[in-house]
Amino acid sequence: MAGIPDDKLQELRDRLDIVDLINQYVGLQRAGKNYKACCPFHQEKTPSFYVNPERKSYKCFGCGVYGDGMQFVMEIEGVGFPEAARKLAERYGVQLPNTGRPDRIAARHAERERAYSIMRCALETYREILLHAPEGERARAYQQARGITDEASEIFSLGYAPAPTEAGWDCLARTLASRDLSLELAEALGLVGRSERTGAHFDKFRGRLMFPIIQAGGSIVGFSGRVLPEHAEETDGRTIPKYVNSPESLLYKKSKTLFGLHAAGQNMRRRGRAILVEGNVDVVAMHQRGFTETVAPLGTSLTAQQVEVIARFTDTAVICFDGDAAGLKAARAAIPLLLETGLDARIVVLDEGEDPDSVDPERLANLLERPSSALLWMIERMVESGATESFDAQARALDAITPLLGKVKSDAARDLYIDRAAKLLNLSPQRISALLRGNGRPPPDAPAFDRFSRAAPGPMRFQDSSIRSQSQHSAGRFSGPGRSSRGGSSFNRRDDSRFRGGPPSDRRDDRRFNDRRDDRRFNDRRFDDRGHAPPSFDEPPPDLWGGPPDMGPDAQGGPPPQGGAAPSRLPALPREQASIVTLLVDNPHLAGVAERSDVIAHITDERLSPIARAVIEAAKQGAHPSEGELLELIDARAHRQVHDVVFSGAYRDTELDPQEVLSACLRGCKRHALKRKRDEAALEMRRARERGDMELVRTLSQQRVELNRQLIELEREPAPRTRGQA
Repeated sequence: MAGIPDDKLQELRDRLDIVDLINQYVGLQRAGKNYKACCPFHQEKTPSFYVNPERKSYKCFGCGVYGDGMQFVMEIEGVGFPEAARKLAERYGVQLPNTGRPDRIAARHAERERAYSIMRCALETYREILLHAPEGERARAYQQARGITDEASEIFSLGYAPAPTEAGWDCLARTLASRDLSLELAEALGLVGRSERTGAHFDKFRGRLMFPIIQAGGSIVGFSGRVLPEHAEETDGRTIPKYVNSPESLLYKKSKTLFGLHAAGQNMRRRGRAILVEGNVDVVAMHQRGFTETVAPLGTSLTAQQVEVIARFTDTAVICFDGDAAGLKAARAAIPLLLETGLDARIVVLDEGEDPDSVDPERLANLLERPSSALLWMIERMVESGATESFDAQARALDAITPLLGKVKSDAARDLYIDRAAKLLNLSPQRISALLRGNGRPPPDAPAFDRFSRAAPGPMRFQDSSIRSQSQHSAGRFSGPGRSSRGGSSFNRRDDSRFRGGPPSDRRDDRRFNDRRDDRRFNDRRFDDRGHAPPSFDEPPPDLWGGPPDMGPDAQGGPPPQGGAAPSRLPALPREQASIVTLLVDNPHLAGVAERSDVIAHITDERLSPIARAVIEAAKQGAHPSEGELLELIDARAHRQVHDVVFSGAYRDTELDPQEVLSACLRGCKRHALKRKRDEAALEMRRARERGDMELVRTLSQQRVELNRQLIELEREPAPRTRGQA
């Protein structure tokens, strides 16, 4: 990296303690010579995230993410290489020079450092006044009246900016000047102003409880101040704004910043969701109630950039805005942004006049336990607003919901939403599907590009004998020319160019990895990016910590080389079959129903059938195989593709009745099979007619009539219902 000499990077690498570093974010447990934990980058119950202290590297055998200490900081805090290097250098006492930078860049960096110093001074000043100064007495009383505990106040570093009657007009300005900090820069940051008449500096925040705006990595970029009731009016009777936020500056970009992210970021990862509220006090109150994955936009409607920030930490967002008209309007504006980014959008609707800070805690907990689908909520609101009262109203509703339906990632979920929307709007599902295709979305059966792992299957042990037998059975299904009995290729992977495509990643990681691939030079050797499951024993085999498969014995450190022959595409997973397996993974209690429905007979894809069998067999014995154990049952090259679909959690918390969804997916499988048989019969009819075999033509014609009749019967069956729906 320009500006950071190699010897300084090496010094930083030598001093870095990766176990100490990662243990600040996740609780590591010793596993032989290594350490393990549940992965902070995806939701899982069985630890598959391993840290190797000797190589100073980490790898998750569930989602495939890997790297060194630098890459870990970049990924977990969502920062770039320079910022990650700076943070680690400060932590481990390495002095990074500014040499090699253009003067303009060096000056900008120095100015940012001075700005951060001013922000830290302001926080310390406000915090000290709130905790100990006599002028902070009213703020302490207000904090107590709002139910903010001392612990929460500490977590969010709350402070108090005193009113002029309490400490003069320039309390903070005097403090900054006494520490030789630039008042001109503080003015640009929105902390102080300058009198046009006298030229003297004065404080911009006065009589306000101060909420510092802290980034995920702990840097202070601004403040949000809530006026105390005693100071809510000027002496001339003018009403003062309830909240005042820092203006945009070289540190603070309102549209990209979320309040509470520093406290909520890692909890979003662990809990698999973010909760969105409207105000700062709401965030603090939610954290006090145990919902520590809560954040809020700052003085603005939710923006696409803020949603992108959320997507770095989780794939699910729950809207919990105020129950007034403004809150509902903000929710309607936020939902398309969440869907556009590919998040699972959920919503909790409070009664009119309620907000998260005032609603009964037990009731709020129950609502958040099963939040509604945000998209379904929007469709239902349209119906309540008269979307079915006229053709024009139906057309407007279709225009509004069709783009939203097109943003749903899962094909199966989209079909279910289409069925529900059609029922609510008194339209046919086919019409809505046709509109979706007209919006540029490919037809349901169009082939998709599926990334997959350049993986070799690793050793795996199952604790349950029935699951072990399933593994052996499924491995046999993949045996054949050029394959081992474990489903992996028998050729030497180190010499095969098909596995030189770089590390696999999910959709969001693609963007980050591509931006930073050239910076991945911090470690001496990389993990091979094998997509197989984590070992069930404590110590992974030594070969798992080797370099990438394409690195020879003399290879140097760095990322796997790009280029070489591109891997061939895997065919798309059959939609209905993938939905059934996803449903069973998320709802193993359906195993009995699935077995009675002969589900296995309909799961014909070799990437899915072993997993379906294992889940059903394990559930019958009360066992719950991990993601890794289930992925080990299939060809390793399909791990990434199957992982991203089957273990997406699409049906983990759905309003739809799981048994109804299972029935709908089975109907889809049957429909596909019937259509295939009908097409085969049509082909045979043409051939028989060409041969002059009219008897066979008549027989096949009768078969087609019967197949069409069965298809019509399938189409008449109802769409899935929500839980408890009559």
